[in-house]
Amino acid sequence: MTEQQEKMRFREAIDHTLIGLEGNPFLYQRVAAQVEKGEKKMKASFARCIVIALIVVMCMSTVAVAAMMLNYSPEASALKLAMEAVMDKYGLSQTALGLFTHDVRATDEGMVFEFRCDVVAVDGHEVAGRYIVTVPEKGEPAAAWSYDAADPAIWQSGDMDAPIWGPVQLETFLRERTHAGTVDYRVNIRDDAVSAATPTPAPVFDTAPVWTVEPDVVLDANDLSEEQARELAVAALTDTYRLTDDDALQMDVFRCDMRASSEGDHQWHVNAYLYHDGYDWNMYVIIDAVTGEIIDIGMQTGGNG
Repeated sequence: MTEQQEKMRFREAIDHTLIGLEGNPFLYQRVAAQVEKGEKKMKASFARCIVIALIVVMCMSTVAVAAMMLNYSPEASALKLAMEAVMDKYGLSQTALGLFTHDVRATDEGMVFEFRCDVVAVDGHEVAGRYIVTVPEKGEPAAAWSYDAADPAIWQSGDMDAPIWGPVQLETFLRERTHAGTVDYRVNIRDDAVSAATPTPAPVFDTAPVWTVEPDVVLDANDLSEEQARELAVAALTDTYRLTDDDALQMDVFRCDMRASSEGDHQWHVNAYLYHDGYDWNMYVIIDAVTGEIIDIGMQTGGNG
């Protein structure tokens, strides 16, 4: 192989290695420049050059990620802790927790999150119960389940006809829920009628401003751009749901709307989709358009893709 052919192969290998950085052109350019500089002094073998280039890419990527400091609101930070508390204590997976919606209220003890499952029996009975987590300002979150006092044998068998569902039943339901009517566990996805009949705790802020979609809103000079909002959303979702770098690259941010409040404040509302471990994940992030603060974040499991 001639020296020119070797250089061409080296260049192609580096381009392939850097393809994951296309979303950050400045980082790509910096790494590519380092590679170009290294080509002029290339004395070692082709394989050694590739190893060195990969080390450069990894180091530069680490610097780029570290530079993006995520700023969570107190509510969003507490939500992360509440989700982790439920998963750690009761063995729910991220995907199973995606079958739950949550409400939050402020109390003297701290923020209280109530997770209720969208899967209910045909008569409205909440087979998965509710998980309640109190997140104090200081100290560890305290998680409880509405079926803590019940006999664990009821759900630990994994029986889908059991009146109480634990992690095993939820995982089974996730795997089989889209089998076109061939699976019937006498349960439904919670509809508006059931939700309306369920009391909703008071919001954290009693006088929250009204937010509306403003498609023609003009960004203020201090507002984040749409591109910045998308990048922040991907970073926040990756961090909150313990996703990999590859998951972040595969994530489809399909909507990014600017919203304005009745008080003139701006927020970015971002929606994203990810096919993760065999399931559809539908996610959202709400971002303060000026500070970049992550105000709210969530994920709903859409079943098998």
